[in-house]
Amino acid sequence: GRTVSVAVLGLALGFALLLVAPHSAPGVVFFAFWAFFSQMYQAPQQARLVELVPLQPGLILAMNAAALYLGMSLGSFIGSSLLPDLGAGPIPWAALGVLVLAGLAHLSSVRQVAAAATAERPVTPVHTS
Repeated sequence: GRTVSVAVLGLALGFALLLVAPHSAPGVVFFAFWAFFSQMYQAPQQARLVELVPLQPGLILAMNAAALYLGMSLGSFIGSSLLPDLGAGPIPWAALGVLVLAGLAHLSSVRQVAAAATAERPVTPVHTS
């Protein structure tokens, strides 16, 4: 969960940096920064999903892949819809908006898993003499 959280924060920072300097030499570095974090989450997220649903690893990984493809399709659709009328400027803002929603969903998931893990721990009796 921590690695996915770092990746989401890195993506948000990357988009924010691209808003600051989209058409400059630093913009290329910022794009590389964003690209690094865009790939950082995949393996840890897959491992996390298999850990959460150990009896159905194929199904959960297939659902994850479907969600990724849906996200890529929606991102392309949103970007291509904004581009003709507004130019490229609003695209990082739209991406940040979607990323905020993804971050909130991830945070909720991490909290639910932590709460479930705490509830499942056996209580060790305390012996007093």
